[in-house]
Amino acid sequence: MSTAPVPRNVRDARRLVVIDLENIAGEARLSPSRAADAIERLAAAIDLGPRDDLVVAADRRNAAVAFFATPPQARRLIGRGPDGADLRLAEVLLTEEVAARYGTVVIASGDGMFTGITADLRRQGVTVLTVSRMRSTSIHLRLAADNTIYLDGPAVVARLRARRAVSLGAA
Repeated sequence: MSTAPVPRNVRDARRLVVIDLENIAGEARLSPSRAADAIERLAAAIDLGPRDDLVVAADRRNAAVAFFATPPQARRLIGRGPDGADLRLAEVLLTEEVAARYGTVVIASGDGMFTGITADLRRQGVTVLTVSRMRSTSIHLRLAADNTIYLDGPAVVARLRARRAVSLGAA
């Protein structure tokens, strides 16, 4: 069943954020603190908000920790095996008419398996931003995307400090 295309002005204002939490946390086995830190860094990096459509995937062993750290509006997917989370996110990007529904897609992963999908989305007029850690970003993915933000880069670290200072001041 195909859906009617979303009007361009509405589509361009919408943003899909797909998150491979283990990848952006830098851990195959997530700890609650690393999962929360990864989500907090992502939020600071892209100004994550309640209107963003979020899809988070994690391996079944990490699901409870990952999903507890995830914002409440996120759709949660469980993968199995070393590439399980990546495959679940790729399935969303390939099968859910993303280019017809969103003007921007944020891929929170540095995994090179998203390179082809990124290039295809860009050919369809979607702005694609990748967000990951400096040392774990595929150069091919970085080159395929419109822009890449590093969660451990100085700009994100500064924004994170500012957000934390505001939170402490409000407490």
